[in-house]
Amino acid sequence: MSDPQLRLSAPRPVSRRDRATTPVGRQLVNAGLISQAHLLEALAMQRSIDAPLGEILVAQGYVARDDVLLAIALQYDAERVDLDLDPPSPLMAAALSADLCQRHRIVPWRWIGTTLLVATSRPDQLDALRADMGKAARNVLPVIADDDQIIQATSSLFWPASGAAGCDQSGR
Repeated sequence: MSDPQLRLSAPRPVSRRDRATTPVGRQLVNAGLISQAHLLEALAMQRSIDAPLGEILVAQGYVARDDVLLAIALQYDAERVDLDLDPPSPLMAAALSADLCQRHRIVPWRWIGTTLLVATSRPDQLDALRADMGKAARNVLPVIADDDQIIQATSSLFWPASGAAGCDQSGR
């Protein structure tokens, strides 16, 4: 089995782009994937229901889930990953507890040096994960993945014999 940790001989920090992030809805309008009217309708719906804008747009059939995930990745300057094509190594199960992964709907994906990349569809909630992790959260960065893939990967990582079909939300 291969080692899931990338080791760099002379790592140097990379500066992040200094740019204002463009909200997901605006990105989708600018890309011509949704209309301004659909964005306004979804924003109005969001005021009455507790759901991310992207989920509302997908549920209404205005845009594909993958387009929303790509927009989220761009907004957070994060990589978009496909966990079906590039799942976490079984060794990543040691990086975080199953309980923490389920509570935050994340899965540990890769180590790059001492930085842990966690797959999430909600990078806006990473501060809550960091609070739960304490000092260990200093070096955690998101990569963006489909929520269904995160659930499947978490199940496969922590309960490989049962698979996703055999697990409820508690992992039993």
